[in-house]
Amino acid sequence: TVREPSWYQHRMLKLETPNVNLHVFAPNCPEHLRHILFRDWLINHKEDRELYIDAKLTAKENVENVHQYNQKKDHIVKVIYQRIFDSL
Repeated sequence: TVREPSWYQHRMLKLETPNVNLHVFAPNCPEHLRHILFRDWLINHKEDRELYIDAKLTAKENVENVHQYNQKKDHIVKVIYQRIFDSL
């Protein structure tokens, strides 16, 4: 697990089978709401969903850890969030 109490009391729980990373935040946390916006946007915007899938598949190549993986897909995530916030 990952524990980040200073970041909205974030926890990440891992499961091997099935391979799952479960992120848990404090109640009414703005980060949780941001994740919901992102999820709902991808459900309703096929082009951005495909862009995100491609970013994730590309990001997993030639990385040694999760931090590198997240850095490689960070630009696309920011682009999608900008589209979400511009639409509100």
